[in-house]
Amino acid sequence: MEFKVISFYKYITIKDSLSLRDQLRTYCQDHKILGRILLGEEGINGAVCSKKAIIEEFKSYLKENSLFSDLTFREQEYEEQTYHKLVVRVRKEICAFGKDVNLANKAPYIQPQELEQWYKENKDFIIIDVRNEFEYDLGHFKNATKVPTDSFRDFPEQVLKQMSDNKDKDIVLYCTGGIRCEKASAFMVENGFKKVRHVNGGIINYVNQFPNSKWEGGLFVFDDRKVSAVE
Repeated sequence: MEFKVISFYKYITIKDSLSLRDQLRTYCQDHKILGRILLGEEGINGAVCSKKAIIEEFKSYLKENSLFSDLTFREQEYEEQTYHKLVVRVRKEICAFGKDVNLANKAPYIQPQELEQWYKENKDFIIIDVRNEFEYDLGHFKNATKVPTDSFRDFPEQVLKQMSDNKDKDIVLYCTGGIRCEKASAFMVENGFKKVRHVNGGIINYVNQFPNSKWEGGLFVFDDRKVSAVE
């Protein structure tokens, strides 16, 4: 595999997102990196692709910025470029939710290894897909709960409607790379759910470690592949 796709995010206050936008756009153009990077006052959300060595240099470049020194990456190898253009933009929300939440209230992570153990132990827990119905139908975790949504903005209303009787249950949230379930976890904590966790690194991190376990089906991805096989 000659190319590598990485996704990354961090909720952090960025005071000069316009300047950072210009810096990242120039770097990516100069190094033939394609993909999408969103910036805003609440942080960074990106997914890009290029040849492996270039991506490794880009990861180091990002982490040279003190804001992103602890940035983590979800990684997949592929035989060709997975994007056809570069988009670097500033938006109000890097992950459109439509509800104000205090991300300091986010729930703790559950690591893929612990989630795998919960399944093996038949632990009594609810696992909720934070993505939309289309993404769920392509593939999801074993016994995962589908929340009837077309977009992430629908999640707050629908999850309260669907899960209001389960505020004392162990709940695990997941999404593709972690950015949506981190914000959703803070919302649920603020609305009285007492034992919420969210999968660290999302589906990609889990299937990289456990490729033939509790994930069923394909994975929708936000690039030209559309669906990533994860078996």
